[in-house]
Amino acid sequence: MQKDRSEYPRRLFVPALIVSFLAVTISVPMLSILTIDITQSFFGNAEPIALGQVAQVSTINRGAEVLFAIAVGFLTLRFKNKPLLLLGVSILFVSAVGSYFAPNLLWLQLFYALEGGGSVIVAIMAFTVIGDLLPSREKPKVVSYINAVGFGAILVAAPAISIITNIGGWRLNYLWLVLPLAIAGLALAYMGLPSKQTVPPNSQQPFYKGYKEVFKNKSAFSCLIAGMCGTVGNLAVFSIAFYRQQFLNNTPIADQINFSTGILMAVAVIFIVANIVMGRLLNKISAITLTIIGGIGNGVFTAVFFLAPNLSAAIIMHMFQIWFFAMAVTPWSVLALDQVPDFRGTMMSLRSIVLSIGSAIGTAVGGIVLTSIGSYQVVGISLGVIIIAGFPLLYFFTKDTSKNYR
Repeated sequence: MQKDRSEYPRRLFVPALIVSFLAVTISVPMLSILTIDITQSFFGNAEPIALGQVAQVSTINRGAEVLFAIAVGFLTLRFKNKPLLLLGVSILFVSAVGSYFAPNLLWLQLFYALEGGGSVIVAIMAFTVIGDLLPSREKPKVVSYINAVGFGAILVAAPAISIITNIGGWRLNYLWLVLPLAIAGLALAYMGLPSKQTVPPNSQQPFYKGYKEVFKNKSAFSCLIAGMCGTVGNLAVFSIAFYRQQFLNNTPIADQINFSTGILMAVAVIFIVANIVMGRLLNKISAITLTIIGGIGNGVFTAVFFLAPNLSAAIIMHMFQIWFFAMAVTPWSVLALDQVPDFRGTMMSLRSIVLSIGSAIGTAVGGIVLTSIGSYQVVGISLGVIIIAGFPLLYFFTKDTSKNYR
C-alpha cells in the first residue's frame, strides 16, 4: 500500500538510503586495493601463498552475503523495514571497528563476514523500503540513485584509500571511511524512515511462505532468471587480464596497472551515467523494453569485445558492453520491485542471491573455457550466449510492473 508523502520526511529519506548504501559499497574496492598491504601486515611478505589466503576474505564475504540474504527473505515476514535496515547498518559499524582492531587474518575474515551480512541486509532493505514507501513515479529515479552509488564508491574510494593508507596504514581506512559513513547512515535512517510502519502484512504466515509465493509466480521467477543471466556480463575478472595479455604484455607493469585503473574508472563513470539516465527514461519507456535492449547489447558486445583486433577497438567495444550492461541494471531492478508486492522483501532477497549466482556462473564458465581451451574469444561467445538466452523470459513471461510509473 502506497504511503502518503507527508508520512515521512522526504528530505532525509533518500539521503538515508544513499549514505547507507555508500557505507556498503565502499568496502568492495577497499579490499581489492589493500590486499597486498593486508598480506604484508599479517604475514610479513606478499608471496602468492600469503596473497591467496588473504584473497579468501572476499570468498568468505560473498558466502556470508548469500546466507544473510536467505535469512532476510524469512525475516521480512516478521519484522518491519526500519529495524532491519538499522540492523544492517549497525553490523557495518561493528565490522568497521572489528576490522580496525583485528589482531590476525582469522579475525579479519570474521569481521568481513559480518560486513557481507550487513551489506546484503542494507541492500535488500533499501530496495524494499523504496518499493513500500515511495510513490510509483518516484521509484525509478531513486532506484537509479542507489544503483549509481555502488559505482560512485569506486571513484570516491580509489584516491581516498590511497591517501589514508599513506597517512596511517590500511587499518585507518575503516575508521576514516567506513565508520563515519555507517554512523551517518544510522543517524539518517533513524530520523528519515517512518517509525509508525504497520506490522508486516504477512507476519502470521509461515517463514517459507514468501519463497513459495515468489517461486510459484511465473512472472517473478522469469524476471529473476533473466537478471541472473544478465549478470554473467560482469567481465571484471577477465577484461583486465585480456587487455594485459593480448595488447599490453610488452609494456612495463606500472603502465599496465595505470591503464587498468583508468579502465575501471571509466567503467564506474559509465555505470553512474547509465543508471541515472535510465531512472528518468523509465517514466516514459517500459522497463521490459529497456532491460531487453540493454541485455541484448550486453550479450553482443561481450562477444565482440574479445574478438577485437587491436587495443583501440577493444576499448570501444568494452565501453559499449559496459553501457548496455549498465543500461539494464535499473530497469531490471524496478521490474523486480513490484513483481510480488506482498512479499517484496523476499523478492529483493532473491534478487541479491541471483546477482551473486550470475557473477559466479560467469566466472566459472570463463575460467573453465580458459583452462580447457585457452581462448578469450570462446569465453566471450560463451558468456554472450548465456546473457542473451535469459531475455526471452522477460519478453514472454514477465509482467511489466513499470506501467504505473508512466
